[in-house]
Parts: sequence; structure tokens; C-alpha cells
Amino acid sequence: MRILRDDSEAEDLLQDVFLFVHRNCTIFDSSKAAVRSWIVQITYHRAIDRRRYLNSRHFYTRHAAGPGWHRGSTGSTLGDQGRWLRPYKDFWTP
Repeated sequence: MRILRDDSEAEDLLQDVFLFVHRNCTIFDSSKAAVRSWIVQITYHRAIDRRRYLNSRHFYTRHAAGPGWHRGSTGSTLGDQGRWLRPYKDFWTP
């Protein structure tokens, strides 16, 4: 959310990452890193790529963000995306 600065784009990215992980779990190598690190790396790089794509199409200049753009309606930095992550809470904790 902080990278993309848009709730709907962050939600699309989250879905895209989960689908990628599900479809490509066979390429994960546990000898190189933990699964959490692998998923975070995928998410970070895809978010940066998406941000560059949106910048090149002037998404952020056309949709001028008001104050509090980095917070969702619930006040958390994830906004409504947090409800999608709750079932995976145990996965993310070490």
C-alpha cells in the first residue's frame, strides 16, 4: 500500500502475488531463503514495477491524492487488505 498509494492497486497486487506463489511454488528453493522472504521479495519487486508502470501513465498526477492517502478506512496502513491477510496470520508469524 505504501508503495502503490492506491487501495485498489494494492488489492490487485496482493491477488496477483498470491496467484503467482500458488502457480509457481515449485520454483521456491528453501536452501536459499525462507518462504516469507521469497514472498516479500516477490511482492516488493512487483509493487515497484507496478508503481513505475502507473507513473509512466500519469496515474498519480491524474488521481491527486488527498491527505491521508497512505491510510485505509480502518486507519491501518493496509486498509481493507488486512481482512484478506487475517487467514494467513499464522503463516507470517515466525
